This record gives sequence, structure tokens and C-alpha cells, in this order.
Amino acid sequence: MSREHRYSRRRLLGATGASTAAALAGCLGGSGNDDGIHFYTDYSTETWQNRWEDDLIPAFEDETDHTVNPEYAGFQGDSEERLMNLIQANDPPDIHVETFYTAADIWAQGMLQPMTDTLEAVEDVNGDINVETFEDEEGVVSQGDTFHVSHGGYTNVLVYREDIYDALGLDVPETWDELVDNAETIDDSDEFDTARGFATPAGVVGQSRELFWMFLYQNGVDTHRTADGDVEVWVPEDEAIEALDYLTELAQYSPDPSGLNWGTSLEQWVQGRVGQMYHVNGWAAGVAAAEGIDHIAENTAVAPLPRNDIPLEESYMTLPTGNGYMVFEGGNNPAGAVEFIEWLYADSIERTASLFEQEPMRLLPAYDDVVASDAYANLEYFQAWPEHLELNRQIQEEIVPMYGQNTEESPTTGAEQYGLSGYHYADMMNQIIVGDAAIEDALATAKGQAEERLAEGKELTGGW
Repeated sequence: MSREHRYSRRRLLGATGASTAAALAGCLGGSGNDDGIHFYTDYSTETWQNRWEDDLIPAFEDETDHTVNPEYAGFQGDSEERLMNLIQANDPPDIHVETFYTAADIWAQGMLQPMTDTLEAVEDVNGDINVETFEDEEGVVSQGDTFHVSHGGYTNVLVYREDIYDALGLDVPETWDELVDNAETIDDSDEFDTARGFATPAGVVGQSRELFWMFLYQNGVDTHRTADGDVEVWVPEDEAIEALDYLTELAQYSPDPSGLNWGTSLEQWVQGRVGQMYHVNGWAAGVAAAEGIDHIAENTAVAPLPRNDIPLEESYMTLPTGNGYMVFEGGNNPAGAVEFIEWLYADSIERTASLFEQEPMRLLPAYDDVVASDAYANLEYFQAWPEHLELNRQIQEEIVPMYGQNTEESPTTGAEQYGLSGYHYADMMNQIIVGDAAIEDALATAKGQAEERLAEGKELTGGW
């Protein structure tokens, strides 16, 4: 099939008629109507909205006695404020879609319904879950239960332009020094004079916080550890300063770090302004395909994030982060919400696979059998872009097994999850890279704030 034929079909698959920014931002709409299931979701691109409203919701309503009222959210900021307003008004949504650690405070206050039985039903259809899961092991809210049913997972990767690497004779970096060398070479290149060497986010946003975490993990340490049975902030000074030194150096080869976040990094990518960046999955390839920028979609490649010259077994890189569904016990119709989630994911692997047609590259399926299934391979998007199917399989089969080396040593408690949802390390990145703060001072301040937030989390969870 020619690229010309693929292009006409691809415009139907991507954010048709919308700019990248609009597709990423989503929109706030809908209502808190208490006559049905209030479904608050950031699966909200134009193609998602069409799928919800023209296909999935009508089919579910035809088969059940329920109605579903969708409300569409962006990624952060306005979305979080809207959710808090709903909770404060004692009118939480029935379903909320998010990564679990960002809602740890909601869980700790007993607002979420256990989803263990639903997750088991979903696994029976789609295979074992392959993303980080959170179990209430200590019975803070409900002994041994899970509270989150993942749709897909975010795998942290290095994204790079394969054509730039080939033209400049670059190898895929395995160490931080090699990553910096590649960034400098790209930045100095006359052949690719519009592309910067490495997008280094340093606003007070989630991506900059998580970039710092990634460099900690790949330097052999973690954000928290267990000491004498109690969770404490770890972030040892020597390893953290070394990570921040490298990030500061990488920022020399970046577009304006203060303006970068998950969405604007993708915008920079599809505009050809970046040769390497930290992001998740093959999302950048999918956005380029949706925007019809074939040469970037064809040349977007991924690799494991480089380590600081440490052996693989010393890495604390985490398993993919699950993104999916939580149900509020105090919503209008939590039983209907559970029924809707099970209808979506526990009916057949064909229906589960079909839910990735809207954003096939943003999230990898969270269950082992889906990526390898014929139903997934036969999605219209992958018929047009078979190389992107191979990219997703590369992530699941080659990159994910390299991560999670020390998951048993990394604490996963309610307080730790709550601590991760703060923005103290993002503020630190901003002060160091955008401002002129000394690394040692900004790090000490951020660690102090991390300890305060962990203490708040322990208070919320009764010490766990």
C-alpha cells in the first residue's frame, strides 16, 4: 500500500481536522448529570470523543438499563481542579480515568471502590496485567484489594530520530555520556540545523518531575526506600547531584525548557525541532502519523533510557505506569460504572484491542495477550503503519523486560504513592535549569518538601 493511500486513511485515524495541541489538550465539557454514569476521562481526543458518543456508549446503553454521561478532561491542571471541585461539592464522578499515583490522596481517604474482581475478570479475557499495580496490602482501606483497572501503560523511553542518527553516524546511547555526546552532535549539525539535541523539560510540570526520577533510577537509586520497616525519602545526595549535573548539561541542547511538558514536547517533535527526548511509548510516532508528517512518523524510534554506566541489575527503573479507571464509591451509580468498565474490557479481547484504535501509540495495552493478538494487529491504524505495530512490540518484548529490576526493593505504599504526586522535584528542576539556583540548595529544599509530603501521606493512610 502506498503512503498516498495510507495518508487518506490516516487522516481518519488521527486527530482529524485538529492541530496537535488541540488533540492533546482535550476539552472540558459534559455535565455532572446525576441521571446516569458520570464518566470523567482524559481519553478525549476528537477520535476518542467520536468513538465514545457514536459507538461505545450507545451500544452499552442499548444492552443495559444505564445511561453514560461523558465529560472530557485535559491531562493536568484544569482536569485536577475540576475533579477537586466535584469532590468538594459532594458530587464526584462515577468513573475517573488517571494514573493511580496521582490519585493516592483520594484513595487514602476511602473514596474509591475496590476493583479486584473486575481486574480479575479483565485478566481472564486479556492475559496477565503487565503494568505497575497498587494493592492495599495493609488494609488501610480494604485489605489486599486493588482500586484501579488499567487500560494501558506508559513505558518510559528514549525517543530519537533514526534518520538523524544514521546521517550523523550516531549509535543508540547506553550511558549518560553517550546521550550528551549525541545531543551535542545533533545540536551542532548543519544538516539538521532546526533540530535541538535533547528536549529537557524544566517547567513545574509532571514531565520534568518524572525526568528527574528517571535519572535517579538509572543512577542506581530511588525516590523512597524502606528502613526498619518504615518508608522514608531516599534520594541520596551524591547520586541526585550527579543526575542534576547531567540534566543541566543536556538543557544546553534543548528548546526552551520552561515551555516543555508532555504535550509541547510532542509538538516540538512533530515540527522537527528535536532529535532526542524523554517521553513514553511510541506516542511521538503516532502524533506525527496523525498530523500527516510521514518522514518523522517513519523515523521515530525508541530505546531504553540510558544508564549512568551502571549494570542493568542496579537500575531502579520502574515497570510501565498504568493509566485507567477508578470508581468513586460516593458517585451516583458506582455499580453501573463497574458494569461499564467490565463491558469495555472483560467481554472479549477483540473489544479490548479495538479500544486502542483511537490512540494506538499513546498507551501500550496493559495485558500480556493484547499486543500479540490478531485483533490488535488488524487495527486499521496498524494496517496503515505496520512499522508502528513492530515498534509497540519492541517496547513490550525488549524494553519492558529490562525495567523493574528492583521492584521488590522499591516500596509501594499509600504514603509513597501520595508523595509521588507532589511537584516539589518539578519546582527544583525549574529553579536549577530555568533559574539560577544552586543544585545543592534546590535539592535540599525539594527533599525537605518530599519528607513533608510523605509525612502527610502517612497521616492520611494511618502510617502506611
